[in-house]
Amino acid sequence: MIGTLACADRAALESGPAEGLMRWIDGKIERWETIEAPITRVWEAVSSVDRLGRVFPCVESMRSEGERTIWVLEEQSAVGVSVRPRATIRIQFEKLSGIQIEEAPADGDTARIRGALEFAEREGVTKTRAAFTISIALSIPLLTVPVARPIVQKKIDDLANRFVANLRRAAR
Repeated sequence: MIGTLACADRAALESGPAEGLMRWIDGKIERWETIEAPITRVWEAVSSVDRLGRVFPCVESMRSEGERTIWVLEEQSAVGVSVRPRATIRIQFEKLSGIQIEEAPADGDTARIRGALEFAEREGVTKTRAAFTISIALSIPLLTVPVARPIVQKKIDDLANRFVANLRRAAR
């Protein structure tokens, strides 16, 4: 059995990406940030699907379908593969305290986003906690997954940094 799997992976590696070789690669964000603004201004910047989409980096387009929202992100490249991530999510807004994002998978999704933003005001500034898992589907051979993981994580870390910068600007 092990020899058969190794041969199948070698054939996939030699033939390159193909239909049916989608691999989900996860990246995680877990961090606290201080936003130099009262919680009401921070909340105003993210308090609707449209506002959150404007602060979230790379959102190319979005549309709502009932209680689900579809985000299409700008094209991203990793390990020689380009993808335009698309995620279908449910967003719950808890006024002045946080936002929950859940997966609501749909056909055609190439990304999954799940997690939360939490807000707490202390001494006139807003402490913000972001805890998310973002998964991207890449058409890559199994043997390249270990190479892709740190690249995807770096892109997600960059996305988190841009989100914080956008939120700081929007809350001014």
